[in-house]
Amino acid sequence: MQFFPAISEEWQEDAVSFTGFLAGNGLLVSASRDGGRMASVTLLPRRSGDVRIKNWASLSHLALSGGTLRLEDGDALLTLTAGQACTLRQVP
Repeated sequence: MQFFPAISEEWQEDAVSFTGFLAGNGLLVSASRDGGRMASVTLLPRRSGDVRIKNWASLSHLALSGGTLRLEDGDALLTLTAGQACTLRQVP
């Protein structure tokens, strides 16, 4: 999974977000970015399992709540529990 992989040049520094996107395997995704960086990501899985987050370096400034995380080949693997939200949020 990648967040905002094809954002236009005009929007690179703008605040951009989406809410309730239904991704593969019944995963509800909401995300926002501001000032050229990810600000938050919330994942709400319908099923338990792992989700691979590509390009983890662009998200490594975010704090994790819910789920467990391990790094593998530059990506993050999040282990999620069905019905339990996992949030990555910028720490002030």
